[in-house]
Amino acid sequence: MRARRLLPATIALAALTAACNSPGPEARDAGGNLHAYAAEARRLNARGEGKIIAGDCVSSCTLYLAVQQVCVEKSARLWFHAPHRPGDARPDGLGALDMLAHYPKEVRAWAIRVHALESADFDPAHSLSGEELIAMGVRACE
Repeated sequence: MRARRLLPATIALAALTAACNSPGPEARDAGGNLHAYAAEARRLNARGEGKIIAGDCVSSCTLYLAVQQVCVEKSARLWFHAPHRPGDARPDGLGALDMLAHYPKEVRAWAIRVHALESADFDPAHSLSGEELIAMGVRACE
C-alpha cells in the first residue's frame, strides 16, 4: 500500500529533476554518488567558494548543506532518502551515517527524528523546503 501511495510522488520527482543538474555555484540536482558530493563540498570549502541551493535538490545533493558558504532559496526543496550502493536498492546504514555527519546540527536532528535516511524510497514527509531550512539556521540567499 505504501509503495503505491509513493509511486506518483516518485514519478513526479523524477520528472522535475531529470534535467536539473547544475555543475556551477547553483544546485538544482537529482543527486548521485555520495562520495563525489562529499568531495565536492570539501573542495568548495577548501577554496572558500559558495553554493546556492535552488529548485529541487535530491539525495546526495543534500550534502551541499556541508558547504560553509551555502545559502538556500526559499523556494528550494531538498529531498532526503537513504543512500544505497550501486545495483543494490537496500539502504546503506554506513552511508546514512556519513550523510548525517555532513548536515548542520538542526537538519541532522530532524533527519534522525523523522527517519529520513532509513528508506531508499522518496517520501514527501522526508523533504524540507527552503523556508524550513532557513528556520533551522541555514542561510537564506539574498
